[in-house]
Amino acid sequence: MNRRKFIQAGASVAASLAVPGFLLAGEAPLLMPRSSARRVVIVGGGWGGLSAARSLREQAPDLEVVLLERQAVFRSLPLSNKWLVGLVDEKTVPLVHDYRRVASKLAYTFIQAEVSAIDRDKRRVITDQGAIDYDWLILSVGIRYDFSHWFGNDHRAAEQARSHYPCAYMPGKELGQLKEKLDRFTGGELVMTLPPRPYRCPPSPYERALMIGWLLQSRKIKGRLTVLDPSAGLLGFGEIFSDLYRDTIQFIPHAGLKSVDPL
Repeated sequence: MNRRKFIQAGASVAASLAVPGFLLAGEAPLLMPRSSARRVVIVGGGWGGLSAARSLREQAPDLEVVLLERQAVFRSLPLSNKWLVGLVDEKTVPLVHDYRRVASKLAYTFIQAEVSAIDRDKRRVITDQGAIDYDWLILSVGIRYDFSHWFGNDHRAAEQARSHYPCAYMPGKELGQLKEKLDRFTGGELVMTLPPRPYRCPPSPYERALMIGWLLQSRKIKGRLTVLDPSAGLLGFGEIFSDLYRDTIQFIPHAGLKSVDPL
């Protein structure tokens, strides 16, 4: 996303939050009554939100800390690439952690809810479960898919891509879906696309490609992974693909996608 598009997107979000009919803040029941302690509300329970909650409890124990997250459990994605190909045993290295258990251990409040709006004037967050007031607000909302470059307003095509070809970088069931696909793969052509930069954790897609290449080699599967990269590559991964996985990974730099037909 270039600077101009980012500003336009930010203006659109700001406009939507300013519409009184959208907020309905006065009609939303309060999730928690106010206490005598000053309150920090954290929106998003990924690595950033969890780290903020822990640090605040340790460094400012007088504050009331509330974490809002729409998922019931946290999935540790940094180990997911090895887990996808069976190199991480979840029994010994658990990837899934219960938010409520962690919150109870560290003495902050966890509420499973999806945020729909923020009323900055009233210092209030609106969720599908109700509203909650704050003194300070931390937004750690993570990433979202954007299929508009490929599909425009074709929501059917976007949903087809999301449900049948998940990138498995979003919390939820996607990671398991991708692992099932890889476990069932017996041969043929796999295609992996990389998004244009900037995006979160640039090395991760290349590392995932290496893991898939290792999977094909170790299981002696007659298949090939083609990696389409709109950039020139990163940190010599192209050379690594060529040296170690010449027969299982085809790396194509400067290959920006113009369109995709997932139907």
